[in-house]
Amino acid sequence: MTSERNSPHDAQAGAQPAPQETGAPPDAALPSADVALVIAFVTQLRRVFSAPSYRPPLLPTVALEVHELSFRSDVGADQLVEVLEKDAVLAAQVLRVAGSAAYGGWGEDDISLRVAVVRLGMRHLASVVWEVAAGMRVFRSARYAAAMEQIRRHSTMCAHLCRLIASRKALTTETAFLCGLLHDIGMAATLLVLSDRPKDEPSISPLVLDEVLRQTHQEVSGMIAQLWKLPAEVQNVLANHHSFPDGEPPSLLSATVAIAEDLSQKLGHGVTIGAGRCDRVAPETLARAREVLGFTDEQEAELRETAQKLSASVTQDFAPGKPKPVPSAASKTASAPVAAAPAVAAKPTPPHQARLPLWRRLGRVFGGK
Repeated sequence: MTSERNSPHDAQAGAQPAPQETGAPPDAALPSADVALVIAFVTQLRRVFSAPSYRPPLLPTVALEVHELSFRSDVGADQLVEVLEKDAVLAAQVLRVAGSAAYGGWGEDDISLRVAVVRLGMRHLASVVWEVAAGMRVFRSARYAAAMEQIRRHSTMCAHLCRLIASRKALTTETAFLCGLLHDIGMAATLLVLSDRPKDEPSISPLVLDEVLRQTHQEVSGMIAQLWKLPAEVQNVLANHHSFPDGEPPSLLSATVAIAEDLSQKLGHGVTIGAGRCDRVAPETLARAREVLGFTDEQEAELRETAQKLSASVTQDFAPGKPKPVPSAASKTASAPVAAAPAVAAKPTPPHQARLPLWRRLGRVFGGK
């Protein structure tokens, strides 16, 4: 680690137990040596994340731009295609995911990027782009590959479940999807920091890692959301998906994420590092979430049944597969597939030129420049 990412043993002396997440299950009986390690790691991680030099995981600016454009009424399919073609690898993965079972399973081998954009619609396109970008750029660590894959699968499942719940409660489905997808970004960010530890340091036991993630990830998720400048509504949900503020009802979106997390775990898509407690939703949290969303017994039964079917569809899409090459956007007709060739980054059109300074500024923020 850098000077700000010292070994946790440097932080052990005089460290006090870090505050637990409100509503989290009580601590398991850990050996005293493991308790000391948890305290040291949590203390040092908070020091790293609060340092001015900390930079969050990098997201492609194309994902951010598509997200913003998808909420504008004056943007058409051709403009979105042009933006996607700036990142050929991202575009290829978007094309693959867009045709997967979770999004309708078109079953066509040759389909243009423009056809995919038109069929998905702008809001669904934003969800697909976020899902792909998070999988490509965020949930990746050679040192913690298995844990990251669990988090990716769990987050993807939660995203689709959040959209399902939001559709039942007249919430904005795409915002709910984004909250579900990114709610555990604090886990991924923590694993990336821990990946920087010197190779000669002892590995962290699963029990210790599980407890460290349990104590820190909600707090870190909220902080990452702020650094990414996500909407305030999303920031609030990511910072309060396991514990709701005292004295006031939880937001509908926070309640949605809590219920989606519990459903995801029951469907076999939980994060089960060590004792598997790092992402467990406390019974009192679930009770408050159910109360604020007002689900009847019949609605909950229907939700569980639909969630099982959704789980089967999403599970089919977890295998990485080979991304399809991106067809060129030279053909503007929605009916004619185009020869498969990686798209070359297109030069911005005049409408985009006025927007470039904003995205260059965001690029500097997310790239640490």
